[in-house]
Parts: sequence; structure tokens; C-alpha cells
Amino acid sequence: MNIIAHNTRSNLNPSTMSNIQNIQQMIENGQSQRALVKLKKMAAKNSQNHEVHRLLGVIYLQQNTWSLAEKHLQHAHQLKPNFGPTLLNLASLYKAQKKYSQAHQCYQQLLNQGATNAPLYYNLANLYRDQNEISQAESAYLACLKLQPNHLGALVAFGFLMKNTGRIDQAIDYFHRALAINPYQHDIYWALANLKQYRFNDHELATLNQMIAQAGDRVPPELLFAKAYALEHAGEYDAAFAQLEQANRLRYRQLQRKPFDWSGLTQAIQRVFNPEFIKAHTVNVHSNTKQPVFIVSMPRSGSTLTEQILASHSAVYGASELPYFPNIMAVRGRENNNSYPESLASMKKDDFADIADEYFNAVGTDFKETIFTDKQPLNFNFVGAILMAIPNARIIHCTRRDLAVLLSCYKQLFAHGHEYSYDIEELVANYQHQVNIMAYWKNCFPDKIYALSYEDMVQDTRLEIERLLSFLKLDWQDTCLQFYHTKRNIKTASAGQVTQKIYDTSVQLHKKYQISMAKFENLLKNN
Repeated sequence: MNIIAHNTRSNLNPSTMSNIQNIQQMIENGQSQRALVKLKKMAAKNSQNHEVHRLLGVIYLQQNTWSLAEKHLQHAHQLKPNFGPTLLNLASLYKAQKKYSQAHQCYQQLLNQGATNAPLYYNLANLYRDQNEISQAESAYLACLKLQPNHLGALVAFGFLMKNTGRIDQAIDYFHRALAINPYQHDIYWALANLKQYRFNDHELATLNQMIAQAGDRVPPELLFAKAYALEHAGEYDAAFAQLEQANRLRYRQLQRKPFDWSGLTQAIQRVFNPEFIKAHTVNVHSNTKQPVFIVSMPRSGSTLTEQILASHSAVYGASELPYFPNIMAVRGRENNNSYPESLASMKKDDFADIADEYFNAVGTDFKETIFTDKQPLNFNFVGAILMAIPNARIIHCTRRDLAVLLSCYKQLFAHGHEYSYDIEELVANYQHQVNIMAYWKNCFPDKIYALSYEDMVQDTRLEIERLLSFLKLDWQDTCLQFYHTKRNIKTASAGQVTQKIYDTSVQLHKKYQISMAKFENLLKNN
């Protein structure tokens, strides 16, 4: 997001321009409230100062106060319609609100004016990326880097885009180019570690250790998780686990999280979705001709691999992790002034039909394939509602050995969500909730849920793919076995793995941690 624009060549008098530049510096230094007070005073004296209103809009945009941000940015735009920085800020606002067409209009106005600068193409690339328009995003990032080869934001963002599309060597190259400009970027160290197979060289390890030592108590968790991977790759498993404990404690504390009652949620779901309720409220049929396949699991259980395999079939569209069903459940909770699952207890059969309509409208149907996947792992909580609302839906439950998946989750710094995973006790409680509730769903809907073991997939890939396709009534296609050739944009931690052939190195990894895994084992036994 391009917030501040220097050298704006505004026609303000020197004194006012000096004040504006000082306020810009305040905003960049994180002194937004101080800047806000000064800007309000300036606006009161002269309401026609476009740059004052632009910077007010910038601060409100940073604070996610979108209505005030739009009010001031639109006023600034009216005062000086062709001012580039205002158009960039408006585009950033619309992008944040997911008003993509309006954001594009701002960028198009800049392009029509003949603007060709790196910030413009960088922000345009980010917009295309968020819309999953990968080829356009690539072109815009490259245009930015052609104009400004050392544009740090573009190098990092393009590196992530390369990672998500399976071009791992190129991702590493762009991350390295970014580190050559600024070697102290903790997010890149975690991005490299998160490729799973990457090995830090001696210089990178020295820099990583230096950053951790200098940060002291304020060390970013990204560095600690990256260091844990480095120790694991060096075969120092006890030291790696000790580093993971420090990293997870820090992240859990940062989130200010209190443990959730997962056992209570299991019981509540079973209480609401009793056999009588399911029988009385299940929709008979839905008119939409598309068939959704929901891939559910704990994280790090092979769900990304499963979707990649299915998306390699000509009849299947891989839609990735869709937020729509959890969002619909959240809306129902607000409407009924109750949380899930109690929020659904008073619903009628027609209400479940409405849920299906909302879901399909959100997904859209602008793809030719007859089947699409929804790989939102946490949908396992909503399997009952899904199958009652969409009777032709199917569920793929990806499973993995308990200690293997628990360790893999504990090693992962998630981009968002899965906050329970940063505490061993809550992680185990969440795992047991997932096991218990999926066992309950399978008892309720035995013909609509297929359990797929990660270990079995690794052991005999072809056989497991044949069984998976058979469950979905799909013919065999060799492309499913050659899934690593399929080009897709994958944003999960497994992006670098599913573009390679299946390897079995992680199947027994938890055994190398031995003594450290006793903490997980004891919790599993006691619960």
C-alpha cells in the first residue's frame, strides 16, 4: 500500500509545504495521532487544502476507519482531480474494502494520464494478486521492477507469488535479491524456512542468529520458527523443539489468547445436530448443478496435496480455501444473537436451503468444471450444516497420525488463524475435538464422507488416488498422478511441496524428536 507520496509537486506555499512534509514524517514514524491533531487544525483553517485532506484520509485508512478515509480522500480528489498520490490512496482504500472495480478505475485514470512509475505498478500488481489474476499480477510486478530493480516490496511480493505458483527456484532468487538490499528482513527468513526443503547457508545462519540476539525479548516469532527449522535440518532435534517452545509461547502471548473449550464445542455440536434434527431439516435437493467437494482436516494433514490431485482432473476446479461457509455461519450467529452451533438450533428446512443459495452465490459459477473443491480445513465443524443444506456435496476428511500432525502444526507459524496451535495443551484439545466430531459426522452421514490417510497416500499414491476418484464417481486421469505439473496459485504452507513428487521424509519425522514428543503423548493419553 503506497500511503505517503514524496515529491508531490503540489502548488502549496513553502510554509504549508514544510508543515505537510513534517506531518508526513510523523506518519511514517508511527506518530499518527499527533499528525491527526495537527491536520485537523490545518483543515479547520483552510478546508480547501487538498493535501491536508489526503493525509487525513491516509491516517484513517491506516486505522481501518474506512468511511472517514473515503470522505477525506474523495474531498482531496475533488479539490485536485488528477493528483496521483490521492488516486493511489483511493485505490488502496478500495482494495482494502474489496471494491476491486473502483480500485481499477483509479489505476486506469493514472495510466490514462501517462503515469508510469514503480509505485503505480506495484500497487496494481497487489490488486491483481488479491483477485487471483496471476498473469496480470506477474506483468505488473515485472513492470515495477523494470522501472525500479531494487523495489524491495515488489521483490518480496513477487517472491511470494513465485512460491505460491510452485516456481520455488525463482522464489528463492527474488527473496535473495531482497535480502541483498536489506539482509535483516525477518519475514523473508521465515518464508525461506517455510519452503520446508530450503537450507540456510552459513552467512544466513549468522545473520539469523545476530537478529535474534539483538532483538532480545522483542524477537519476532518468525525468526524463532526459522531458527527451529535450521536446527532440525542440522539434526539437533532437542534444540529445535526448545526453540519451538520459545517461539510458540511468544506467539500465544502476543495473541493474548485464552484456551478455548474444545470439548464443550464437541458436545454442543452433537447436541444440536442430533439424528432427529438432521432428518427433519435436510434439504431434499438443490437446483445448482455444480457439486462442491469440501476438503476438511487439521492443518498440515495433506489437504493441499489432496486438492492439487483433484484439481489436476479435467472435471474439477480447485477453488482453494474459501471463507464463505464460515462467514455464513458467523452471520447466522449475529442474526440469532447466539454462537455456533446454538445459532442454528431454531432454523427451519427452508433456512438451510437459503444457506445453500448464499454459498453458491458467493462462490459463483464462472468455471466450466462440474465439480469444485473448497479446501477450508476448519469446515469440519460445519459438516452437518453443509450436508443438510447441500445434499449433493461430498466431504474428504484428510487424516494423519496424531503425533505427526501435532508436531507439524506446532512447527508452523500460520499467516492467520489456528491460534490454538501455539499452545501444546490447546493444540491437543483441538486435535481431539476434530477427531471426535468427524467420527460423529461419519456416523450421521456414512455415504458422504471419505477418510483419506496421508500415510496411505504416501505409501501407495496411485491406489489412494483411484479410491478417491471412485468415491467422487470420476474416471481415472493420468494428470491426477502427475499433480505436480498442475499450475495453480496456492497460498498455504504446502505451496512448495505440492509442485514436487510425493516424498516420505516427513512421515516418520516426529520419531526423531523422541523425548520432546512425550509432552504430546502424555496429553493424548490423559484425555
